[in-house]
Amino acid sequence: MPSHIIESSEVFFSEELRSNDNPTMAPHISHILDSIIRQKSAGKIELRQENKTFMDTLHEFLECKAKMDAKCDEMDNDIIRPLANSNLQEFGDMEDFEEANNHKYNTKYQQQSIAGTKVKGLRELYDAARKVRPVFATKMQEVVRDFCQSVGAAAAAEDGGNVILDIADLKDAGRAMEKAKENYESRLPGPSVSWLYDVVRGSIIFSSSSHLLQFVETITDSESFVIVKSKNRFQQPAFTGYRDWCLQIQIDTGLGFHHICELQLHCQAIKDLSAELGLYAYYEYFRCYFGDAGRDDDLEDRLEELKMIARGKKYRISMLDSFMSETTDMSRLKRLSHLFHCRLSEYEIAAKLECHILSGSKVCDVADTCESLGEILMKQGQYDEAKLMHENALQIRAETVGVKHKLVASSYSHLGLVLERCGQNYTAISMYNKALHTRSEALGDKHALVASSYNQLGLVWENLGRFEDAKAMYQKALEIRLDTLGDQDVSVATSHSNVAAVLEQQGKYDEGLLSHKHALQIRREMFGDRHRSVAYSLNKIGGILKELEKYEEATSMQQQALEIQLEIFGDKSPSVGTSYNNLGAILIRQGQYEEAKVMHEKALQIRLETLGDKHISVANSYSTMGVILVKQRQYEEGRIMHDRALRIRRETLGEKHLSVASSYHCLGVVLEKKGEYKAAEKMHKRALEIRSEILGEDHSTVSTSSRRLKLVLEKQEDDDENRSSESSGTASMIRSTVAASYNCFRSVLKKPKQLPKETSAIRRSAE
Repeated sequence: MPSHIIESSEVFFSEELRSNDNPTMAPHISHILDSIIRQKSAGKIELRQENKTFMDTLHEFLECKAKMDAKCDEMDNDIIRPLANSNLQEFGDMEDFEEANNHKYNTKYQQQSIAGTKVKGLRELYDAARKVRPVFATKMQEVVRDFCQSVGAAAAAEDGGNVILDIADLKDAGRAMEKAKENYESRLPGPSVSWLYDVVRGSIIFSSSSHLLQFVETITDSESFVIVKSKNRFQQPAFTGYRDWCLQIQIDTGLGFHHICELQLHCQAIKDLSAELGLYAYYEYFRCYFGDAGRDDDLEDRLEELKMIARGKKYRISMLDSFMSETTDMSRLKRLSHLFHCRLSEYEIAAKLECHILSGSKVCDVADTCESLGEILMKQGQYDEAKLMHENALQIRAETVGVKHKLVASSYSHLGLVLERCGQNYTAISMYNKALHTRSEALGDKHALVASSYNQLGLVWENLGRFEDAKAMYQKALEIRLDTLGDQDVSVATSHSNVAAVLEQQGKYDEGLLSHKHALQIRREMFGDRHRSVAYSLNKIGGILKELEKYEEATSMQQQALEIQLEIFGDKSPSVGTSYNNLGAILIRQGQYEEAKVMHEKALQIRLETLGDKHISVANSYSTMGVILVKQRQYEEGRIMHDRALRIRRETLGEKHLSVASSYHCLGVVLEKKGEYKAAEKMHKRALEIRSEILGEDHSTVSTSSRRLKLVLEKQEDDDENRSSESSGTASMIRSTVAASYNCFRSVLKKPKQLPKETSAIRRSAE
């Protein structure tokens, strides 16, 4: 076992939790719940301005679905009813597909690599899929041709025939990765991508519903295919109201491995209606909320929840209270909380829902709810309350599933994140190490969550300026991911980027550039040239080129990133703001302060509009604007910018954070420039205190603060002496002046003319 892993299995509890005998709800947790509920019980909660698009889209979707259902009711007798009444709605080789209630699935239904073994990652899946697609196309063409001959229908490759076959391009790799993570992350055995069945896919459109039903019967009887799974969505429509029949078919490729492909069977009339109403766009927008819905009543419940939200742009607490009192289905409340938390970032509403869930949860659900509420509270900056929630979850899990369970590791990990946000980095490292040790024991040393723990440790060591330690952690995560996922996976790209970031901070720019280029290559192969993750890599490469003083190349990288982000997100996105920020940073390096200010003003405006005036990115923009204004000798305007940055950082990150120390330092520099040495001393002292506590006395940043404080004290002493000299009597002033003049005169007579010697204070000022 690596030396950095803590071997102790002792569970960490605060004193409050250690003294509590109730494993379900500690007394202080109840107090927190009461406080949260009181805070959120007045009048109404208004949705944030940026959720207006969601609300508008929701209204449009519900109107569109109503039209779809009405039209389908009109065509019910001729088209829908025969298919909906079919007794073939559930069939396939399903009896051993899933073992009951334990998320374990039969390995014979995992996708195989070209070598005939289980795929390890997305690259192996797509290597196989590229070989399978032409085989699948040939088999489908043969099936359709034979079917059309048997029923007398015309087959066509284009519109106009009775039966139209289309073999689609391979599924977008980015969407495939998202789907695997969303739907199959917890499915065992892994990896999640091995359960993706729709990378190779095709569709058949039938002008006659009777032909569609006959085709299902035909392919069911075929010995060339194994029907793994079937979804008759004429009987149970998709959440948009769309009806089709979806088959997942295992084929023998004849190439030494099998592959499962997806085949969708459509009715022409319904497909035309869907295109007319634009249903697919709504499917893409809302699928994250409906994706795991299985039963009819589950779909109806979710639609009712969205209808409740759509009653108005002002979400009334009384309406939420009524809904909570009427439903006993905690899964519905949990789902609604997830929507407000993860999709809409409406933390107040999500917190209220989680409090209600927690008060009515069974013992086995309390830990999960505490964890969810802890995440929400942390995002609201309520770190003490978030910490107690995660500690409560940890205690329950340790007592119910044992200290060596992966859920206990999850609690350690969440606690580490809260402690890190509070600036308690070394305590956070202890938590992350416990999570790493527990995951290694429970899941093995090569699991994805073990790699995630190494990644978390790398981040905190990086924040502490311990770059060698950070690099070791990032490289360990990279090794695991390369070994388990192959060299073409999004997690591998992330690890390359993390290693590059540390190398950049160590001044190893050429090595860092190489790692960023590895990440860019992977992202381009997976997602194409116009993906947000590609823009991220271009941004990072631009940053290193800036450090190498290759400003033209750096600007080109940042402009490419900006073009991609504008294309994907539009001109009002935080990512676009980041690109403007990075372009401004290059201009600052070149001394083009006015042009830099234009870029940073754009970044600041976007961040204010999209993130609100309390976001840490807004604070960063204010800080950069302050730097530019000070460079332009606009000291008072610069002080105002740095003061705004400090207020936001203190509010969101707490007092003991390195970003807060940075703001104190910048304010100290500005006040020093203005000659306000007493005030500057106070700022530099606070920066030094925070940096010393977090980084230790030997860190270079602490040394910088110490030198700056010493310089200010010297300037302050000189200033005091000057004021004392100015206040002395006229006679004394005359005597001093005469003496100085006399000495100067004598020195001119005796010595050759020379420049005055630079004082140590001037040298320190130049630093």
